[in-house]
Amino acid sequence: MKRIYLPLFLFSAILAPVAAQKVDLKIPAKKGDAATFIYKQNVSQAIDLGGQQMDMGQAWSQEMGLKILEVGADGLLTVEVNIAHISGSFELPMMGSVDFDSKPAADEKDGKKKEEEEEEDDPMGGMGMPNAAALNKAVRAMVGRTFTATVDSQGKVKKVEGIQKALEEAKSKSGGGAAMLSSMLSEDTVKQMVEAVFGELPKGAIAAGESWDGDVESDKGRNVPTARKTKLTLAKVDADKAEIAVAGTVDMLKPETKKDGDKPKAGEGEDEEAQARQMMENAKIENGKITGTISVSRKDGFVLRSEIKMSMDIKAPSPMGGGDMNIGVTSTTTCERKQPGSETTKPATTGAPAKEEPKKAPEAPKPAGGK
Repeated sequence: MKRIYLPLFLFSAILAPVAAQKVDLKIPAKKGDAATFIYKQNVSQAIDLGGQQMDMGQAWSQEMGLKILEVGADGLLTVEVNIAHISGSFELPMMGSVDFDSKPAADEKDGKKKEEEEEEDDPMGGMGMPNAAALNKAVRAMVGRTFTATVDSQGKVKKVEGIQKALEEAKSKSGGGAAMLSSMLSEDTVKQMVEAVFGELPKGAIAAGESWDGDVESDKGRNVPTARKTKLTLAKVDADKAEIAVAGTVDMLKPETKKDGDKPKAGEGEDEEAQARQMMENAKIENGKITGTISVSRKDGFVLRSEIKMSMDIKAPSPMGGGDMNIGVTSTTTCERKQPGSETTKPATTGAPAKEEPKKAPEAPKPAGGK
């Protein structure tokens, strides 16, 4: 029997693993590319106050259109952003929920003003509840606003122009409503929304299975300032889209010491702010975790859909004294490209029981889910 001998180098070539192909995920958008996106965020807090349990939360949704105005030689994109719709709700312990929507209700279109939309002197609507009329004024003042953002080829917003003026005008027209919406009507939040449309991309070519570090995100404007660190991994990629997995941690940021000129004057909430600041200085974050997925189109660089979940446990001195207050916080943020011809967004909801005719001071609803 005749034996066939193959060269050793041929065996080496056969047995050697095939190197994963690297791809460049920088944004391939062209001038004139445009799409509409639905950005949603739902935050819930489970509070344990010395054995007393209570829940609160907020949910909101924004529909925004983006259009690429220019693509610079340096890869920087000039993006036009238009806010088309805002809706959401607040849920407060034992008080029920208050909804807001930038679209007028049916009876408003007919020239009839609903009872809860009448003018009120108290922007909180009584009993600590937000005033629905003030909230609606704030979001309606933002709808139709157009501003521009400069975005680099990795999806990072370098600057936003025109948003600060729009925010100031919205606040001036809504009174106390804008204060309640400060977490969603802010320049930082708008930057986050635009960045969500592009995702957080690596700086160089990368292969499936490889990872890169995301930027450290600091959120100093919240009651509990946080620092978020993420690692992103290219899970899979083809000619149409890239799938990215996100994992990370949430840690505490030390609250900044305020200057004398920044402190509230006597009678302007000095005691309340000092108490809140002291609580947060002694607060601790445990089990801070981030998970999520991002699906990006390789045709134009816009996100097809992303979902980021964040959870953490906060322990702080109880405002009532005698122990700690424990708060379990969970949030889910999604950004999804709206399909042409699909219906507009439905109002975001925290999941609180529906109310047929909400009043200025709603009665406490039955706990959702039997809680």
